[in-house]
Amino acid sequence: MRKFILILLGLIVVTLAGAVTVLLTLDFNQYKPEIEAEVEAITGRDVTIIGDVRVTFIPTLAIAIDDITIAGAPGASGLPFLELPEVLAAISLAPLASLEVVVERIRLIEPVIVLETQADGLASWQFEPVATSEPGSGAAPAVSIELIDVQDARIEWRDGDDRRTFDQVDLWIDALGADGPFEAQGEFLHGGRQWVLEADLGRISRPQLSINSTLRSGDDIAVKIAGTLATDSTPIAFSGQIEADIAKLDLLSKLAGVDALPASAGELALSLDTGFSVSSSTVRLSDLAVELGESQATGSAFVTLDGARTIELALTASRLDLDTLLPALLAGEGQTPELEPVDTQLWPDDLTLKADLVADAVVFNASPIRQVHFTAVLDKGAWSISQAEALLPGGTSLALSGEVVVEEDEPVFRGPVEATSDNLRATLEWLEFDLEGVAQDRLRRVDLFADLFLSPGVIAMTGLDLGFDSSRLTGGIAARISEIPSVTAELVLDQINLDAYLPETVAS
Repeated sequence: MRKFILILLGLIVVTLAGAVTVLLTLDFNQYKPEIEAEVEAITGRDVTIIGDVRVTFIPTLAIAIDDITIAGAPGASGLPFLELPEVLAAISLAPLASLEVVVERIRLIEPVIVLETQADGLASWQFEPVATSEPGSGAAPAVSIELIDVQDARIEWRDGDDRRTFDQVDLWIDALGADGPFEAQGEFLHGGRQWVLEADLGRISRPQLSINSTLRSGDDIAVKIAGTLATDSTPIAFSGQIEADIAKLDLLSKLAGVDALPASAGELALSLDTGFSVSSSTVRLSDLAVELGESQATGSAFVTLDGARTIELALTASRLDLDTLLPALLAGEGQTPELEPVDTQLWPDDLTLKADLVADAVVFNASPIRQVHFTAVLDKGAWSISQAEALLPGGTSLALSGEVVVEEDEPVFRGPVEATSDNLRATLEWLEFDLEGVAQDRLRRVDLFADLFLSPGVIAMTGLDLGFDSSRLTGGIAARISEIPSVTAELVLDQINLDAYLPETVAS
């Protein structure tokens, strides 16, 4: 009996050894056409495996495939969506006995991925699976992946003329369960800067999917997004909170593809904190707080993306520092290369915009303009300004309303303007007018009303009623701004003491 058992064990060992030998020497390249066909059915794209298919069983089951290419979307640039020099998959052996496939690790080595959009076609990542008529062989085994490891990838983004590349991409995605949660860490190079990504993802089987991510680049840029993806809503919506801190605005401009900002603007720090809700049809920002340099603003925004486009914007600025912002903007004039004239609308006819802007203090020439309020609506290609008010230094209040329309391809404003001042002299000195020769008791009290007309070539006031000091001026005046400027006026002045407004040498 003992001898029989030894013989039986020997036969089993020999059989297993033979089976292992067969498996180890089997040429798995013969299965490449089947693998290509399966991936083609899933993606609807041409798939090519140029390299070898290798399988090892010791110390664990591992599958390696070399040189895989998946074609790009039809009608695109012709670049492959994916070029993958090598992919490795390590599979746990024990769960196979219960028809479960547990992939311990998938490693993608040096993949090149092209993310390409088309104005009238599919994006490169949008697949069209091919339906197969072959009958299934039963329920597919359950598959779970514990770790995805991407090494030294290159990702290229192509959107029209916009080209962006992400190099040296290393990414680790760790699954804590078959459907999550997931933890991800990654690094990549973009715009000459090193970036670090950290993210947590909830269970993908739940209708409310939590997403938390942080993107950093050194100590200069940090962006945090925490929210929930509602997959059970129609349309699918993503809502949460965004926090962004950028040490210098110049860093953001470089990432956006802007060659250079004026130095004064590039040094400004930017901070953003807002709640958000995004879907395919709407974008909403709530509890918005923005700081740019010394300027701060809070508010909300709502945008509709489908059908009639609508933008609703409400902002309140506690402080807006034009002494910093205006030089930064004006310094960039003349740096933009000349472009061929393009026949375009100033604003689209199908856009509706509602704006309500309030500023407690707008700093200009080192003094604050207070009680600034601007309310306007853009509808069917025309602006309706219901309120534009400000209290200027020196106690001068300014208010206007009216409409801005496009006439002969130029914007034209028509509307009433009012101004009152208890000390116009202080306002003019703030605007750096030289009043040294004007008597100190002049240019104090002023009341103005007129119908204002503004265009790129003409400034006109009709129905003018101007009271200043002890004088009153009525009528109309128009100035044409051209190579040969001209002024046309029809005015009535009741009285004036010219000596009080002229320097003493001129008056004598």
